[in-house]
Parts: sequence; C-alpha cells; structure tokens
Amino acid sequence: MCVWLLLRVGPRRGERGLHVGSSWRKTNEEVFGLRIFLIALILLLIGAGVFLVVWEVPAPTQQKEIVIPPERFQR
Repeated sequence: MCVWLLLRVGPRRGERGLHVGSSWRKTNEEVFGLRIFLIALILLLIGAGVFLVVWEVPAPTQQKEIVIPPERFQR
C-alpha cells in the first residue's frame, strides 16, 4: 500500500518521471481489504509478542537422567 501511495503522488501524465498506469490503481474495496488485512496482521504480531512477554513458562517438575555409554568418549 505504501508503494502504491508513493506512486500515486508521483509525476502525472505528460510530466517527466514515473507514470502510474490504470492497472496500478486500486479500487476502494481493494484498499479497504488491504488495510483490514494489515491491521489484523499487526494486531496478531503485537498479541503474540505480549503473550510471549507475559507467559510464565513452568519450570520442569522432574529431573531427567541420561546414561551415556563410555564408548562415546573414546578417541
């Protein structure tokens, strides 16, 4: 959307520079849908970040022992 806005305010037809054709222009429905999608994505990322910050991960309740055979330590 930002690129579209930058292109939209660029030089107009007949002027030197970049011209935006009609295929680059978006309808109100497309812009509205893109805005909703971006807002939902940003809210999702913020929510996930807040969840990870405030989540208190429980400590392990059992100790785990692994027996490593001596053959693994030979050179």
